[in-house]
Amino acid sequence: MSLEQNAQIARESIEAPLREDWERLRELYAEDAVMTGTPEPVHGPDALVKLWQGCLYEEVIGMKAEIKTVIAQGDMVAVEFLVGKNLEHAEVHVCQLRDGKIIANRIYGGMTW
Repeated sequence: MSLEQNAQIARESIEAPLREDWERLRELYAEDAVMTGTPEPVHGPDALVKLWQGCLYEEVIGMKAEIKTVIAQGDMVAVEFLVGKNLEHAEVHVCQLRDGKIIANRIYGGMTW
């Protein structure tokens, strides 16, 4: 995959859940994907969908995000964005991709878990 394609996949991993496009979110992650930087590691696309649904429907109803920067190098992409009801928190997701799917996503900053 090109750097631009990897960057678009990582960008979509933030945009898809905010549009409640759960099928697209599942498609972006490999079956063996893991997200860290959460209280416990989250494994696989279905668990990632549940995590986002919990964020949107239980923890931060009305959550919004605004992507500020996307940087791609090799198989790694960093996505910096503002998040929260009033875009009051900054967060960075660092994604590693393989064959057009996210295999690892590490969260830095952002919402308080």
